[in-house]
Amino acid sequence: MKNLLALLVLVLISGASFSQKKEKDTAKVHLNLKDNRVFYVKVIDSLPYKKHRLFNASLKWMAERFNDPKEVIQLKDKEAGIITGSGNFQYAITGSIGQSGGGYLIDIKTVSFIIDIAVKDYKSRIRLYQFEDQYTPSNSDDLHKTPIEEDYFRYLSENRFSTEDTKYYQAIDDHINSISKFYKSYLKKKSGKDDF
Repeated sequence: MKNLLALLVLVLISGASFSQKKEKDTAKVHLNLKDNRVFYVKVIDSLPYKKHRLFNASLKWMAERFNDPKEVIQLKDKEAGIITGSGNFQYAITGSIGQSGGGYLIDIKTVSFIIDIAVKDYKSRIRLYQFEDQYTPSNSDDLHKTPIEEDYFRYLSENRFSTEDTKYYQAIDDHINSISKFYKSYLKKKSGKDDF
């Protein structure tokens, strides 16, 4: 009787664990929205430096983080403490090829965005917005840009959705969050004077 009761408890626990995993695996990815546009903002408080040091550190971070800061930085106003630029990131999506799923396809996607940094004494804010898919169709050499919200709202409204869509939006969310996380950590470490 004790063995049967222990087995029943084990089955119930396993079933509960399985149903939680299944729910998590099928959950949709929710991106941050503002006025029906994907929009991320991170305010970093309690920094031990004044505005001019945070401004210079932010410029240096953009130069190190993005490949060509001359093309990336569109506006910099040291007096106002504002830097605006554009950036992009790439990520790989894998999936099966063919009806039988016999092979794997790796698709490299590029998403572009606007980055806006504002600094004040002891504080900084980073905003990321205007996200667009970039692609070049096979029959053209022209770069096409499409706002990611078009497909994202369709994805949210569907009752059934593909694993590829979920991977796609999770990759976008992960990349966006990593940009602000690296910016914050850079400011915490690098805002002081360089020792040389």
